[in-house]
Amino acid sequence: MHVELVRWSADDLPLLVRANTPGMTRFIGGPEASEQLRERNERYLRLDETGEAHMFRVDADGVPAGSIGWWRVEHVGGGTMPWRGGELAFNTWALDVSPARLPSLTPSGEP
Repeated sequence: MHVELVRWSADDLPLLVRANTPGMTRFIGGPEASEQLRERNERYLRLDETGEAHMFRVDADGVPAGSIGWWRVEHVGGGTMPWRGGELAFNTWALDVSPARLPSLTPSGEP
């Protein structure tokens, strides 16, 4: 399986919609309204512009499958869609998205 990080874009809103299920959001308060998802997407873009946080779409074999982000408070968070029994979640967290490396990444996530 090929896993790639792609810098978050305005076109990634459908990934937030797809992950907005009771099962995927049960530990963070449940699904959000459509307007909240649009606001979240805009916030991800704003935070990236200011350098306060960096969000990435996780693609598995060329298919959007989740997200991962880094905030200046040294917090790493992410979400992945069910994929091959959880294999994707393991691979996503194994990728190096350390703060020191983020400025050197191109929009495709490649150095």
